[in-house]
Amino acid sequence: MSLSRSLVAALALSLVACGGATPSGDAGNDSSTTQDTGVSPGTDSGMMMTTDAAADGGGSGGGTCGQTAINCVCQCGMNAACQNQCINANMACGQCVGQAQLSCCPAEATAIEQCRVAAQMPSDAGPACMDQACLAQRCAAQVMAFQTCFATAQQNNMACRTALGGCFGSFPITCPMM
Repeated sequence: MSLSRSLVAALALSLVACGGATPSGDAGNDSSTTQDTGVSPGTDSGMMMTTDAAADGGGSGGGTCGQTAINCVCQCGMNAACQNQCINANMACGQCVGQAQLSCCPAEATAIEQCRVAAQMPSDAGPACMDQACLAQRCAAQVMAFQTCFATAQQNNMACRTALGGCFGSFPITCPMM
């Protein structure tokens, strides 16, 4: 599994788990908020990384996430849980990446939110979900669809790459040679 795919997987799990408000629009430059769904694509979604200066924008400075988060993600290698912790250790970074991912795959993100809401009510699928494990199980197909979309979007969708570049200073993430 590539480093990109492992981060995609981690992002998806975190989106399933979290709730609360996230900034809408421009990564923290907008005072309005949108409700975080609690089930989202998450940082388990694997970010693309490179060790050269070929990243879009060619910038450095770490964007919203900052160099500390980037160095942390780069040191994680293929460990999606580690990458997720690095991104979410900085609330602004976690919100930026989450918002960027939502813009990359809006239909799939909406499907995850609809599943999360439905899973929290009793239905033919079973009793209402009260924990992350239940939500992850009930919404696994939607999370998988998001992960598939995001894996493609981060490579081929320039708007998605630009949004992620705002979080990391450039995208793919430029890791220092180690």
